Amino acid sequence: MLLSIKHKVPSTSSGFTLIELLVTISIFLIVTVVTLANFPQFSNKLSLDLLAEDIALSIKQAQVFGSSVFGTTGDVSSGKIFKAYGVHFPAPLPIIASQPIPNYNYILYADLSTPPNNQYDGLGPFDTALKCSSGMTGSGSECLDKYIVNGINKVLAVCANYQDLNKTYSLVDPRGKRISDCISNPVKSLDVTFIRPSLEAKFVIKDSGNNILPNTSNVGIVLGIPSSAGSSPRGPHQKAVIIWKTGLISIE
Repeated sequence: MLLSIKHKVPSTSSGFTLIELLVTISIFLIVTVVTLANFPQFSNKLSLDLLAEDIALSIKQAQVFGSSVFGTTGDVSSGKIFKAYGVHFPAPLPIIASQPIPNYNYILYADLSTPPNNQYDGLGPFDTALKCSSGMTGSGSECLDKYIVNGINKVLAVCANYQDLNKTYSLVDPRGKRISDCISNPVKSLDVTFIRPSLEAKFVIKDSGNNILPNTSNVGIVLGIPSSAGSSPRGPHQKAVIIWKTGLISIE
């Protein structure tokens, strides 16, 4: 006799309940909101890091050109002449209320003066008539490249003795104090020059009266987002590119 036995197979189909779906969507929305809320700060900090590295690399380029065998052309008919090379940093242009914050420009130059005077003698980085591009721009022009800082982060100030060895800074926020001091005591212009075979930097620093400041062991270039009222930084992130007389270049 054959017996027919029927087995009832339980259903294996499953899915999300409405509660589970709502919880998943809520978690996704929270993560998205937190990510988007922090993105501007992350983007600004990344932009600031890249600007500091670009400026440090420009100074390093002048150091390599000046201390090695990179020669200029067009100054003598017999061939290349090896000159000093440097970077010229002017003070930032003043910020005018209700006006767009102006871009900041700095110059990579070859010191063609004889003997070298360790400073930039061109028309000036803010002269729109200066057609500065890669290579020499004509007889007597020292400009090799003009760099334009047109992002949200700018150069806030250039100062002498950023790392003041005669000062004792508080342990709470020494970097913030150094940046604040630099912004409060800016200089009119800074020329950093290198000449072969030395890797050391030669500084020509001028104050508001065009007087050259002596006895400078290091200089600082402070970067950040300027406020519409002046060079005081806006936002939590600032950096400083520090150039030592020994030729060391660091970012703080």
